[in-house]
Amino acid sequence: MEELLHLHCSAFQALVEENVKANVKRISDSALIRHHYAHDQGAVYIHGWVYDVESGEVSNLGVSAGPPGKEVPPTPFPLVVSSAFGK
Repeated sequence: MEELLHLHCSAFQALVEENVKANVKRISDSALIRHHYAHDQGAVYIHGWVYDVESGEVSNLGVSAGPPGKEVPPTPFPLVVSSAFGK
């Protein structure tokens, strides 16, 4: 269990969350997704979620993205304002 203690460090949690947020942006801005939307090939939604390996809980970071002009559907996971996974 000692090797998992670093998972509860607030700096590590913040790093994980920022990584997820950056990747949601990177993926939603990618040429593949832009091409998909430009050719009306259906809705694709990208969600920023963090999975806590210890508790099994999923946290929604509130950084979902979808097609321009379409509302992102709600997710079944709780929205967190600040780091909440691993608590």
